[in-house]
Amino acid sequence: MELKHYIKVLLRRKWVLLITLISVLGVVFLGSQLMTPMYESSVTLRVSTAASGQSGYASATFIANLLNTIANLATSNKVLNQLSDQLGLDYIPEVEYELIPNTELVKITVTDPNPRTAVDAANAIGDIVISQGTELVTGSDDDTVDYLVSQISQIENEILAIRKEYDELLLRTPPATSDADLLYQELLLKQRNYDNLVTTLQETQYTNAMRANMITVIEQPEYPLKPASPNLVINLAIGSAGGLLFGVILAFILDSFDSTMFETQEIEKISGLKTFSQIPKVRNPQSKLTDEGNSAFAESFRKLALRILQLNSKQPIKILLVVSGEPKQGKSMLVSHLALRLAEFGKKVIAVDCDLHLPRLHYWFGLPNTIGLSDILEDDIDLDSSIQETNVENIQVITAGEKPKKTTLLLSSERMKDLVSKLSDQYDFVLLDSPALLEVGDTEVISDCTDAFILVVRREEASREGTISASSYVQQFPDKLSLLVVNQDMTSDGYYYHPNGLGRGSIIYKIKSILSKSKKPIPSESVNKSPQIYDTEYQEDTFHVSNKDEDSKERKKSFATIIKEKITGESDHGQQHEAVEKPTLLSRSYVKKNIKTPPVKKENRTSPEKSNRATNRNLVKNINNRLKNK
Repeated sequence: MELKHYIKVLLRRKWVLLITLISVLGVVFLGSQLMTPMYESSVTLRVSTAASGQSGYASATFIANLLNTIANLATSNKVLNQLSDQLGLDYIPEVEYELIPNTELVKITVTDPNPRTAVDAANAIGDIVISQGTELVTGSDDDTVDYLVSQISQIENEILAIRKEYDELLLRTPPATSDADLLYQELLLKQRNYDNLVTTLQETQYTNAMRANMITVIEQPEYPLKPASPNLVINLAIGSAGGLLFGVILAFILDSFDSTMFETQEIEKISGLKTFSQIPKVRNPQSKLTDEGNSAFAESFRKLALRILQLNSKQPIKILLVVSGEPKQGKSMLVSHLALRLAEFGKKVIAVDCDLHLPRLHYWFGLPNTIGLSDILEDDIDLDSSIQETNVENIQVITAGEKPKKTTLLLSSERMKDLVSKLSDQYDFVLLDSPALLEVGDTEVISDCTDAFILVVRREEASREGTISASSYVQQFPDKLSLLVVNQDMTSDGYYYHPNGLGRGSIIYKIKSILSKSKKPIPSESVNKSPQIYDTEYQEDTFHVSNKDEDSKERKKSFATIIKEKITGESDHGQQHEAVEKPTLLSRSYVKKNIKTPPVKKENRTSPEKSNRATNRNLVKNINNRLKNK
């Protein structure tokens, strides 16, 4: 559940994520273009550890120390200053080293804005490291050789002196045998020391010869063809990751400070009321006011009207006050559509616009706002002359009228209570459209006149503060019902259920669309020749063109117009047919039942799917024939 909530937050704040990401990428791209290109050139050196002459743990320690010594020598001030002097530079290039694991190799990299300088510096620093590294490694061995040479020379002199004395003792008469033996033993000892020193000198000289070539160049530096930095691809990748991370953090920060409610569960939790009905989100709800189809939007209001009728059967609730905590929650829209659906159930409904500050009910019904509620209460105008008829049977409207100076005093007057009481006696339902509770106090003065509250909360628009205020107010009346209606709770795709396959993808729907765009009339003679078109499977959705000439006006209608009227018309289980005259206003006129449906032939009945397809083919064929005759 938490993951789903986080995903919804990110989807709500997708523009924050997108703008943040684009901004960061723009800064990264601009910064990369403004950066100075840097070129790299590298030289790879091999430090031969075989010349260490060590074994075991001492050898491993010596090798590690030797490699680190040579590597750090490349970045020492002594080497860098010598490099700068050798190249004649007034600055020191950037030098880095890398010990390649499990090898004897050291990679030294020089970075410089000039590619030629980078190559020359890499060559020069390689020579400098080899020279100073060799001197550093073999410096003590030269002293050892000199010491061994001096010791060997000294022992040679001592051996010669002992040999001379030994010979003299042997030449004596009589010879001194005991003394000669002592000298002979000493001579052997000196000779043994001499041999050891000579062997040590030879090993030392061999080791020095090997260490002289201990550091060698394995890979020469190459001329760089393109800059190593800035790397635009890597920078953009890092910028994308950073921009997304920053955008996510910013999205959650903004969402935490936003008091707007985006979830129905949150609205129920804040208001303390259970959702009574949910109204889907549509692009133009006013155009849906005359929608005769079974769209999700229309079905939601039918469901709301049905639930109210069920409640009315248990407890009389004839006067409904539609309230909201803030403006622009959809109160006037709900009043107009609810009145339409209640009228469909045969109820007599009157809608009263009590929002004298910002009246909108006349706009939804397409009525003038010249005389209305304010004139009744202030100027004592006759009620019957203020009630305006609509083109829908069982629906009448009292608009707000001109805005008075003191709206609260008018709405709180006894005349207002008498008016509502009188309307409740004449009508099955009285729908009161009220202003927002947080804006003015007009709603509070007419609350005593109502039987139930309909609290409208618009998802993604209503704030927590406004909802808390409105819900707290309506719950102050425990004897009155409080119904929570969530507006724009879900998205409607324009259709919910279409009998006989009259959906947007059906062929009849496409024919309706084509005929609705047709403006050129067809000669009236073709009307009399038009065949009867009806569905043999579903009697309630029969399309029929009468062959009788009812009047001159009917005969003048084009074939396309008649077919359009029959397709867009609805037969409400034997009730009067309805025709839509103005799609943007509530102006449906009822047509008399003067067209009878022909009897249904029951022989050779096929499946509903085959019958629908056959009917559709016949309909298309007949229309094509009429168009060809035109």
